[in-house]
Amino acid sequence: MNELIMFVAFIIATLSIVLDFKKPKTVLFFLFCFVIFLEGTKWTMGVDWNSYYDYFYAVDEPFKSMQGGNLFEPGFVLYTYLISSVTENYSIYLLITMAIVYGCIFYSTSKMTNNSFVAIFYLLTFIPWYSGALRQMIALAIFSLCIESIIFRKYFKIMFL
Repeated sequence: MNELIMFVAFIIATLSIVLDFKKPKTVLFFLFCFVIFLEGTKWTMGVDWNSYYDYFYAVDEPFKSMQGGNLFEPGFVLYTYLISSVTENYSIYLLITMAIVYGCIFYSTSKMTNNSFVAIFYLLTFIPWYSGALRQMIALAIFSLCIESIIFRKYFKIMFL
């Protein structure tokens, strides 16, 4: 699936250089939906997907982890607990998580590069390979918002993030 994401992103980036897209945000939105669908449905990928899967279904004790007594980060625990209290479907959990992650990344990258498809293509060539690591992906999303906030000197947002 990662190759498919890279191929579609490459086609869109190439077309954006050759053609002048009149509505780049619309094209970015469809690319975003495409990536969310593919990323949110590949939950058996990566080396640690099963620990997240097991934790999602055992989060009724929110601050206990199933990994030998180690605790997850409190923010991740609360996030998982909130979503698992609304739905018991792990696929929906991944779709929401990937929407948040890629939403932050697309938003900050689009703002910093003026909707550059080449920048989005660059990100989509390496980020999907790490999407099995949910906590790291969420941290990457927050980091991308921080970078955008630093560049545009949004000090309150920087402190909040």
